[in-house]
Amino acid sequence: MKKPLIMGMGVTGRSISRYLSNQSIHHLVMDSCSSKNINLTSYVDKFLFSEDASILKEVSKVFVSPGVDSNNIFLNETIKRKIPISTDLDLYLSQTKSKPILITGTNGKTSVTRMTEFLLSKFYGEKKVALGGNIGEPVLDLLSKDIEYSVIEVSSFQLEYIQQIRSEISVFLNLGQDHLDRHKTLEEYRRIKERVFLNSNFLIFQDSTSPLQSNEQVSLNFLSEFKEVNEDIKSLLPKGWPEYETMNLKASISIYMALEMLKHNSVNFSKIDFIKENLEKIMRFYNDFSRSPHRFDVLGTINNALYIDDSKSTNVSSMINALDSARQIKDGKEVILILGGDAKGQDFQSINKSSLRGVKSAIIFGKDSSLICDSINSKCNCDVVENLEDAVNLSKNIAKKDDIILLSPACSSLDMYKNYKERGLHFRSLSGF
Repeated sequence: MKKPLIMGMGVTGRSISRYLSNQSIHHLVMDSCSSKNINLTSYVDKFLFSEDASILKEVSKVFVSPGVDSNNIFLNETIKRKIPISTDLDLYLSQTKSKPILITGTNGKTSVTRMTEFLLSKFYGEKKVALGGNIGEPVLDLLSKDIEYSVIEVSSFQLEYIQQIRSEISVFLNLGQDHLDRHKTLEEYRRIKERVFLNSNFLIFQDSTSPLQSNEQVSLNFLSEFKEVNEDIKSLLPKGWPEYETMNLKASISIYMALEMLKHNSVNFSKIDFIKENLEKIMRFYNDFSRSPHRFDVLGTINNALYIDDSKSTNVSSMINALDSARQIKDGKEVILILGGDAKGQDFQSINKSSLRGVKSAIIFGKDSSLICDSINSKCNCDVVENLEDAVNLSKNIAKKDDIILLSPACSSLDMYKNYKERGLHFRSLSGF
């Protein structure tokens, strides 16, 4: 009898295995790591260390974890043999009784997902809302909860494989260079991101992420709707928040507004009146919201230099946002920018000179340091160093009074660290915090 097989036994793969075991479904699992570190249930009939295609004759369906590359030979053989492919999101969306809210984009999706869960909890009650996906719990673990809304951060890696997507609300925040080592072109990356709009009751986007094809679904451009209250939002922004968070706030407020429109079947109410009537109350809520760690996290001042941890910056556009925010904190002061890591196929030559305005020195480390230096050394002073420790030490040596030392890598951390959190914590320790 053929059985389902799970490719990858990280957090997502293990949640799929738990789900299948709870359903008394025998299955196979495949991972390059030792099974000693994985809690296998009695319903796991076989653990495979290698991607041997001969096992496919025993397989009814393949569940793919997000980390599995689309060029994987085993996966391509699965497709060739027309064996169904599925994901944890497919399972979740087919089973959940909640209204799923799917959020994707190059930048800000973690912040918007957390802000949305926070805001909906304030209006609808904490027990009615849960966070899942790329952050929070694996989505399949949410099935045991009696919730009305599930707020799910969705990456391009997940959207690439999902077969049966549906949502109450779908959100495509923005588009910029990222993961081009996997998706090859920006057009392909966009096409995958746009899958979030499929079978959704309400689409939320901005000009650069609007669906390429017109459709009859209800939609909202979350930036244009807020033009009349831009200055109000900036004036109400909680203390210490960078200005770029206004975009994330607009997106999360738009999600709440869309839910109210769907709930009352009132797609024609005045959106701007709704925003004006609720804005002060919503912004007061956000005074109690804790922003994501390692996302433009102002650590403090040591020896007259201000340190900022933006380790969550893993692409060029997020680094540019961080530089803009740093200039707003101390306009006219110089920034020592620490960046580098795995560039993921991004084009650093596309960074213009004005984006690097005020950068005293770009200190570059990591796997693609030479590539990055060659791309930007005509636009600002650059120094290449071996690692983050050398970068922080050099920053301390060249920093003058009121300089900003900003870690905003614009790259993946996986060449040297387990994740961006470990990189950010190392930066804090090296800096003296």
